[in-house]
Amino acid sequence: MKPEFREYFTREFFDEKPGEAEAFFESLLAPRPKTFRINRNKTSLETFAKRWKSRGLPMEPTSNPWIFSTGWDRTIKLGKTPEHLGGHLYVQELSAGMSAEILADWIVDENPDLLVLDMAASPGGKTTQLSELYPHAGIVANEPDKTRIPQLLENIDRMGSGNIAVTNVSGAFFARTPEVFDRILLDAPCSWEGIAYKAPESLDYWNIKNIEKIAKLQKRLLSAALSALKVWGTMVYSTCTMNRVENEQVIESCLRSASDAYRILFMRRYFPHVDEGGGFFIAKIEKIAPETPRIAPPHIAKPNEELMPADARSVRLLRDFCDAYAIELSPARIWRHRDTLLSFADASPGSLIARTWYTLKFGYRLGHMESAKFIPDFRLLRDAGAHSAYVYDLDDDEFARFRTGEHIHIRDATLPDGHIAAHHHGIAVGMLQKNPGTNTLKNHIPPRLRKR
Repeated sequence: MKPEFREYFTREFFDEKPGEAEAFFESLLAPRPKTFRINRNKTSLETFAKRWKSRGLPMEPTSNPWIFSTGWDRTIKLGKTPEHLGGHLYVQELSAGMSAEILADWIVDENPDLLVLDMAASPGGKTTQLSELYPHAGIVANEPDKTRIPQLLENIDRMGSGNIAVTNVSGAFFARTPEVFDRILLDAPCSWEGIAYKAPESLDYWNIKNIEKIAKLQKRLLSAALSALKVWGTMVYSTCTMNRVENEQVIESCLRSASDAYRILFMRRYFPHVDEGGGFFIAKIEKIAPETPRIAPPHIAKPNEELMPADARSVRLLRDFCDAYAIELSPARIWRHRDTLLSFADASPGSLIARTWYTLKFGYRLGHMESAKFIPDFRLLRDAGAHSAYVYDLDDDEFARFRTGEHIHIRDATLPDGHIAAHHHGIAVGMLQKNPGTNTLKNHIPPRLRKR
């Protein structure tokens, strides 16, 4: 740990508490128990806990009612559980789960007219959490780094989020769409002080010049977010750091020129030696008056011209398939991109998103059209449920092979031909397919979700 780092934090926060300073420095590198968030869009606490504990797995409560710890048992591989593959849980650090909850005031907001922005979205923990907290809103998940897009897409698909559109632009770009979003989450790129236990060497390279350089980027992003926020909208600015340069000073700098237009509703620094989880900073800001646009010219829409409302014939074939499998489609508008059918949650912002931004992903992939036939995506039978006649229960050995993409030899001779929902421990984990005259179930799990 670099002396400059110790000197800065002692001077700024612990000058008169040397004992607490040492507790703070020790806590930065102390290991943390593994924690996970339950996906409230797919299951309830009661149902999840019953299945989880029936297999003897630990589930200790935390300060967040939807995040639980497995304690110090390092033998539990959360990523290999059916709950993980089926999107019932997301491995998430406790403090990382705070910002989305604070944005939503710890309640689920059912308003279908909200437009929400996650400005720096990958790997998708907070994005999918926003989908749980705003299940009927339209959510724009922006990730400026192309190399981080695949992980974001994977997690959105796994969690079954159906109201998210993914974009790939600089966060500062959103200054060109003034007063559009009702809610914004900016979990800004930062120096990672609060999660140094994951990379202890990061503290060896800490210096104030690097911090000030990062703060310049944070100011550009926060300024853009404030411009894009509607009047009476709210946003959260958060970092996994605790220094003042990346936190209070960034906020003060951005609000200085328009202090009458904003109100700080909440601001708190989380220290790892005091609070559960890693170090974190969160500020919640409300826009109470319009301000002069911070940047010009305005955004000229360049949407994906191949994304359009689905034609009546495609919708009819989709509904015929769903009727045959006793699948109930949730209220949503059906869209088409080339041969792919998509749904976007019953949210009026869906059309606004489609005509305003070029999206890499839009809503929920239902399947695709082949001539006059609808072919389902693996998510459809996994997430929407299917008649029990079209369900195959994988045993432990079959599930281990299913996760890697292997085909499954049929044990149940009564299984009908066609697409089959794969279950394990009562959890839908994907889709199989039985072709006529075969005794093998074809595995449809996408390569990006396969785990060795």
